[in-house]
Amino acid sequence: MKMFKKFLLAFLFAAALFNVTAASAAVVNLNLTDTVQVGSTFTVEVWANELFAGLQTDEEFLAFGMSVANNSPELFSFTGVTIATPFADDSALLTLDAAGSAFPGMSNQPDNQSMLLASLTFFANSAGNGTLGVRSDLTDPNQGLIFFKNGAMSLNADLNVNVSAVPLPAALPLLLSGMGLLVGVARHRNKF
Repeated sequence: MKMFKKFLLAFLFAAALFNVTAASAAVVNLNLTDTVQVGSTFTVEVWANELFAGLQTDEEFLAFGMSVANNSPELFSFTGVTIATPFADDSALLTLDAAGSAFPGMSNQPDNQSMLLASLTFFANSAGNGTLGVRSDLTDPNQGLIFFKNGAMSLNADLNVNVSAVPLPAALPLLLSGMGLLVGVARHRNKF
């Protein structure tokens, strides 16, 4: 079964590659779902909007593949991916950061115009501003937004992320001054 799936994926990707025509006007967006602080894990959702804009009414969206672009490795560490339903997770099979396929494909229907593709998980290493993104290399038939009749289109987007420092609890200065007072009293007692 696994061999059949590999063959089917390779066949469909090759067919899509040979059927390349004008690409749709799909827009790829990255959405931050959490507040980002040093030491926290956060999620970036990858959405395809206006997925079938400019395409035939009988078009099908088959698959996607992308790499994570981390322009600020000192701030963020990529820790994993969750491929959205109804896509099968092909990331490990295709050695990509995120890849998914749906067979049969997603048809050009009003409910399929905006679609969550994947959720990328990161760890915030230190405070600062940085940029995260996704990239596709269309010379690789497994990357991009892959359609049955129109082939692949670019899947590129960026997101600016601000990692804030973890704020000190309001009671911390009071705790530290109380501990200092106790140390001073203990030293004073030891002198007598």
